[in-house]
Amino acid sequence: MSNTTTVNGLIVLATEPTGDGGQLIQDNFLTLGNWHAALATVATSGNYGDLNNTPTIPAAQVQSNWTESNTSAADYILNKPTVPTNTNQLTNGNGFITSSQAPVQSVNTRTGAIGQDGVWKQ
Repeated sequence: MSNTTTVNGLIVLATEPTGDGGQLIQDNFLTLGNWHAALATVATSGNYGDLNNTPTIPAAQVQSNWTESNTSAADYILNKPTVPTNTNQLTNGNGFITSSQAPVQSVNTRTGAIGQDGVWKQ
């Protein structure tokens, strides 16, 4: 014959009505019951809503908008470069030929000028 006891909401079944075996089972379930009671709700419910300190999951991705001017808008692009609208806004860092150096007067030791037709003029 066996007896049952409830410990922290768990039913403990002792296979021996008396003696050390039944007490040992009851003590083990008491320990298990205390451990079970200390678990967070989500550990037994499996419900995401029972979690604490969950991250905010953003809405679906949005397409960036190059012309968006509202810095709070989701489609606003941060740190976008200023694109020159005219070549006079550029710097000639590599020393390419400028209008003051044209027409070219020598190439590979050959002197003269190249006409619009691509022929050397001396």
